[in-house]
Amino acid sequence: MSFDIPGYFLDLKTKKYFKITPHGPYSLPELRKRLKREEEEGKQAAALAVASKRLGANHISSQHLRPAHFSQFLRQRATLGIMDRADSGMRFLLTRLKTRSSVDLHGPSSIYNNMLVAMTTQQTDDYGEMFISNRCSLQHFGYQVDPQFSLWKVGQELSDNSDAQSMHVGSRLFDMNGYTCRSIVGTTGGTLWFRAYPVLPPLHKEEVHHMFMQNGSIRQQQQDRIYECPGSYAGHCVSLASQEYKQAKDLFWSSDIDDLCNTIVVGGDKKLYRLNNTFQLMQSRKMKSSVFACHILKSQPDHCWIGLRNGKIYMEDWRCPVTPKDKAKQHDFEQSSSVYKIQTLDHVRTGHELVTLAMDGSIDVWDARQPTKKRRSRRRSPLYSLKGHVNASSRHLGFDMDTENQLLMASGSDHRVRIWSLQRRNNTFDPMWTSEKYQAPIPAVKFMTAPSTYPKLQDGWSDLLPGSLLSRKPPGIMLFGTSKESNQNRSIEWMTSVV
Repeated sequence: MSFDIPGYFLDLKTKKYFKITPHGPYSLPELRKRLKREEEEGKQAAALAVASKRLGANHISSQHLRPAHFSQFLRQRATLGIMDRADSGMRFLLTRLKTRSSVDLHGPSSIYNNMLVAMTTQQTDDYGEMFISNRCSLQHFGYQVDPQFSLWKVGQELSDNSDAQSMHVGSRLFDMNGYTCRSIVGTTGGTLWFRAYPVLPPLHKEEVHHMFMQNGSIRQQQQDRIYECPGSYAGHCVSLASQEYKQAKDLFWSSDIDDLCNTIVVGGDKKLYRLNNTFQLMQSRKMKSSVFACHILKSQPDHCWIGLRNGKIYMEDWRCPVTPKDKAKQHDFEQSSSVYKIQTLDHVRTGHELVTLAMDGSIDVWDARQPTKKRRSRRRSPLYSLKGHVNASSRHLGFDMDTENQLLMASGSDHRVRIWSLQRRNNTFDPMWTSEKYQAPIPAVKFMTAPSTYPKLQDGWSDLLPGSLLSRKPPGIMLFGTSKESNQNRSIEWMTSVV
């Protein structure tokens, strides 16, 4: 608080001047009390900061636990927010991540600056499949994590020298031309595209032995080795069907799919589109800003969260009528910059929390429940914000979430990758792990921390190794497009704390 201008005082928190009044909260006696109170709070904060440094980096200052308003206090009390934190085993392991294996990607490093990765990480009954989209092609790989991280070729589809803006692996399998297939859906330019790929069969025992074994033990993985396409994949290397939906006067930035509810949502420059699985347009809504991010609620498929270029965040309810042109649509939240990632924490804690990433580096967690009528006019603030993320106006930075273990991972424009815990109990909201600095920003990252995300183990391993080696499933992460030297090819790194 400052009194440089006679008759006015400067509120240092809001950076605004207010007139001093004879009575009320802006009177001189009340302002003196407030100034004294702020000085005491500043001294307490300084003392706590000194104490936290003495106790070490793991000490949590009570300053981070103080609720901003009464409703946040009630929520903190209901979730036992004042309990002492106990580091979980997962947190301990992730703070000790090291590179265990890496494979070099083929081609010049420039084509991997903007890279999208879609993996079969939620279907534990399927063998590992990975789709990588870069500037020149859509690459299809098989992969395994246990007992050794390995990658092998399946096929490749050349593209027209343009970057895909979004890509997803469908969760529902279907039959086509005698094969069991899965769908790959993505957006490029003003086109929404679909490809149907046959589900990969298991490797033969002889192929497993030839590719991964040497003298009765696991072959040491060479750093630049991507294995050739196995013979058992004959007939599974190319897509069996394709389909497109185009909007010549629009540009598609984002998309999300829900196979179980037959829904595809696409965010463009001008509109938000809703299609079914046969690419028939069902609904569309005009937008005043580009839709950089969209997310379908799994529990409510008629609802979709969208993040816009102007920083506003909306809940789109497809059951409601279109908003009239003369009436502005009321947004739910507003972030400090363009929102390029948005996701709900489904089936975690209350299930009402929404995570958003903005292009100025802010990562906010919001309470997605609708406010009461009395509080609807107030500006809504996030529950908390994660610290340390760096973004210099880029949409092409790696991001992934593990809702089971409440973890978030994001790469920054400072060429580093960071992991945060989303647990609010005595959390400082600083990164729990930060990678080394690479030569370029990492365009894609993936968690492999929950056993449910691990692909099915190849059948041929069961006769070659004891069961203890086959069931390890060590928690780790995958970093895509890494390079540690300027003249080095881009790589995929498998990092874990378990040897």
